[in-house]
Parts: sequence; structure tokens; C-alpha cells
Amino acid sequence: MGAEDNGLTLERLAQKLETQAQKLETLERDNERMRSENAELRHKVATLEGSDTRRDGESTSEFEGLVSRRSLLSKAGAAAVAAVAAATLLNPREAKAHDTNDNVEANYVYAHGVFVTNHPEHGDYYALYGVTTADNHSAVHGENLGSGAGVRGLGGTGVWGSSSKTGYSGVYGQHTGSLGYGIVGDGKGEAGAGVLGRNDNGTGVWGQSSKTGYSGLTGEHTGTSGYGVIGLGKGPSAGVLGRNPNATGVRGEGVIGVWGKSTTAGQAGVYAEHTSTNGPGVVADGKGSSHAGVLGRNQDGAGVWGRSAATGYEGVYGQHTGSSGYGVVGDGTGGSAGVLGRNSSGEGVRGEGSTQAEVAGVRGLGKTGMWGSSATTGYSGVYGEHTGTAGYGVVGDGKGSTGAGVIGRNPNGNGVEGRDSRYGGMFAGSRAQVMLEPKTTAGKPTGAHAKGEIYMDSAGTLFVCTVGGNPATWKRVQTVAT
Repeated sequence: MGAEDNGLTLERLAQKLETQAQKLETLERDNERMRSENAELRHKVATLEGSDTRRDGESTSEFEGLVSRRSLLSKAGAAAVAAVAAATLLNPREAKAHDTNDNVEANYVYAHGVFVTNHPEHGDYYALYGVTTADNHSAVHGENLGSGAGVRGLGGTGVWGSSSKTGYSGVYGQHTGSLGYGIVGDGKGEAGAGVLGRNDNGTGVWGQSSKTGYSGLTGEHTGTSGYGVIGLGKGPSAGVLGRNPNATGVRGEGVIGVWGKSTTAGQAGVYAEHTSTNGPGVVADGKGSSHAGVLGRNQDGAGVWGRSAATGYEGVYGQHTGSSGYGVVGDGTGGSAGVLGRNSSGEGVRGEGSTQAEVAGVRGLGKTGMWGSSATTGYSGVYGEHTGTAGYGVVGDGKGSTGAGVIGRNPNGNGVEGRDSRYGGMFAGSRAQVMLEPKTTAGKPTGAHAKGEIYMDSAGTLFVCTVGGNPATWKRVQTVAT
């Protein structure tokens, strides 16, 4: 073969290699054929590099040999590297870089799978590191079109997210479908929570919701017995603090709406405080005829204890707002009273009734309707005072043939005929000590009477019964006009 033919063959070979390089974008379907042709070209190059004699037997000059070999190697090498790179990326096999100085730089890399491992000589470098300056894009983006995770991290910490930008999150989870969770954390073990939020200078976990009727934070126990939310406070702070400037701070719904418990002596199981200008500390609405708004129980002390430090106000206040009912009812047992009122410097019990209706300020019902006792010398067991312009201090309405409207007894007298003596009654008045209202007829009375009765007829004549019976014996009291 002549020199001209030999040059023509090399030129054709170079053109063919460049043609193959231009077809790298379609190498996915021609990959196997290209790999075969590339091997053949590498064999021819090796054969030509080993000889300085042309095929027509003439020696080539050093310059001609260099030009021919460099031209061939330039085009053949480029085609070979491109073919190998294309075959690696397009074929579902592995691309590996083992040397610590190996780098891969490209605008885009498409692969069936990428496995990245950190070389021991790299020190604290990342196995996979993504950087971006775009505000609306992530440095590393994982997408799964199926039902699996977009990004999955395995390690001492599975996924670590950090942010140094004020107002942004270290980890952000968003669900863009119709129903799903932004972040789900599955913990394990009694001491491990599904989600642990920590903050040295603020709130550990913050939940928000803008939907009416829903909660910013929901805790649910799905087993047979357990708590939905537990709050552990420290120092003087509460375990759970609920705040709402326009409605209820904390609301409990359940078989027992709210359960408060304290193991510290002198402290309350439930404490409620109103800190504004006007409002109750506790409001309890009961339901049903046999249940109270507030039920206080104590096996060793008072069931309900009320205190007030405001002058003129009550420790306990009871109000009935219906058409008829009691403000306060006390049911005692045994020898104890239903209601006991004590005051070391004032009234023990005070009753105020209507000034318009015919009702009493205090009314007692029982075998003894009202019992008053005093252990202080010179004071009364019962004291009645009328503070208006006209009225009675005490009124007694008796009933029956043996029952007086008022009976006064003193057991510390001499004892005459088995009756109490000394003074059964003592009367004083600015006009007269005693006033007997005259009857409507003149003369002594008729019918059955008892010894000791005093009777005044319509004429003002006074009669005294000296012998009881029917008829009784009466003696008229002689009076002399003055």
C-alpha cells in the first residue's frame, strides 16, 4: 500500500472517531457496538506506535511520525474517554472514584443510583455535600414518586438540620396533599419520645393552628390507658399553663373534667385565681337535683372552706337565682347543727329577710324552732330587737290549750309547786312594764280556766283565778282610783 493510501486510511479513521464522538448523546442504544469499535481502535494505535516504518517500506521522518501519532492519539483518545464516560453514565452500572484527589464536576448528573462514602483520609468532610444560593430551592433535594421517603438518613442522628437564619427552622416538613402530617417522629422506649423539642432560651415545642375549633397542639394516647398530654413544671411554675385572653385558659372534658392533685402539705389540689379587677376564682356548674355546683369532701376536716379579707364581705356566699330556693343549706348530723356560725368579736349567725314580705330574718324549724344560749353573765340566750319606728322585739305565737305564746322560765329559783321560780319573766318599758289588752265584754270569764290566770274585762277590771276548773273561781282585784 502506498503512502497516499496510508494517509487516506488514517484520515478516514480520525473522521470516523469524531463522528462517533458527536453521537455520544445516542450511545445508550448503541453502547455495546461502540465499546467493540473502541477496543479495535486502541489495538491499531498500539500497533502503529511500535513501528517507525511506513507500510510501503520507506522510513518516515521523526517530525512526520510525531505528527501522525499525535493526530491519531488526540482524536482516538478523545473518542475513547467520551465513549467510556458515556457508557458509564448511560449504562446502569457503577461509577467509582477511589482516590482522595478524584473530583467530578458537572452541571447535571443523571444516574440510576449514586452511592457516596467518605474516605478515611478526608477527615471530617461530608460524604455528600450540597450548596445553593437560591432562596426557593434546597441544596439537596430528594424526591420519591412512590410511597417511600424522599430523603432517608441513617446514623447516630438519622437526619440533622441546622439553620443560622433568624426566624427559620433547622428542619421543615410540609405535606402538600389533602391529608397528612408535616413531620412524624416515632420514638422507642419508655424514656424516648416520638418528638423531643429543646430550647435553652425559649419554648421547647410550639404548635400553631389557624383553623377554627382546632388546637395548636394535640396529644393523644391510643392505648388502653394513658395520658394525652403531660406537663412537668419546675419551681413555682405550673406543669401546664393555658392562656387565652378572650376565653378559657384550660378546659378539661372527660368523665372527670379536671383532676387536680397535690402531695405537698398546705397546698391545694386545684388552685384558681382571678387577677383582673372583678371575677370569681372558681366557677362550677353542676347539674341535676341531687348534685351541687361545688362538692367539697374531706375525711378529716372541712368539706368546703371559704375565706375573704375584704371588709364587710363573706367567707362563703350562697345565692339562689331561680323563683324559689335556698342560698345556703347545711345538713348536720348527730348532735351538731346544720349550720354553725361563729364570731369571736361579733354575730355568729345573722339572718336578713325581706322588709316587704311577711317573712322572718331567721326562721328555725324543729321540736324547738329556735334555740338560743349564752354563757356570758348579764346577757340573753335569745335577744330580739326592733330597730324601726314601730314593732315588737319578740313575738311568740303559741297553740293549743296548754301552749303559751311566750313562756319564761328560770330553774335557779326557790321552786314553788314544782315550777320554776325567781323570775320567769322580767319586763321593763318607758310607758309601763306590762300591758294587758282588755277583752270586749265586762265581768269575769266563764268556762274552764287554770289557777293563776289574770284576766282584764272591757271595763278594765282585773280578775285573778284562784281555783281552776269549770267553772273556775275568780277574785276581783280591788283598785282605788287616784
